[in-house]
Amino acid sequence: MESTGTPMAMEPSEAPMAMESSEASVPVDAQFLTAMVPHHQSASEMAQIAVERVQDPEVKALAQRIIDTQTAEIAQMTEISTTEYGTTPPSDMMAMSHDMMGMTMTMDMAADMAMLESSATPDVTFLQMMIPHHASALMMADEEVKRGTDDEVKTLAEKIKSDQANEIGEMQQMLERLA
Repeated sequence: MESTGTPMAMEPSEAPMAMESSEASVPVDAQFLTAMVPHHQSASEMAQIAVERVQDPEVKALAQRIIDTQTAEIAQMTEISTTEYGTTPPSDMMAMSHDMMGMTMTMDMAADMAMLESSATPDVTFLQMMIPHHASALMMADEEVKRGTDDEVKTLAEKIKSDQANEIGEMQQMLERLA
């Protein structure tokens, strides 16, 4: 699959329900935490660039809310991962495999960050990049809700699904207004 210039690109057909054999011994909940922490970190990094560059007050407020929410969730997920699974999730998306929870991802975060930093229309660029990024988080969270066994992690995944679905709707409305 070719990179689309978005932080994450994923085809629905590439999100198998079965675990990859190399992941079979790792609980789904641990996989979710390990995948979602760097995913949230990359969203926070993009949102920080947006806070510094965008002009529209609604887009700027959304970017700051993404930073605040996802930073708190990163801390929560890291604590759960350390306490329950004895691991610390990576914080860098570049350190991640292209296979997250059995879903193949295409990512070029350095190029995406550079594109956002140099964009002549950072408000629009940020929204266009964050919508598919959030959509991939929804897919991972959905897998956790369906297949996870840890109630705390599943509750967090439900919250991520709700929050990010709402934010996608907001971003789509902002894009319509700004385009």
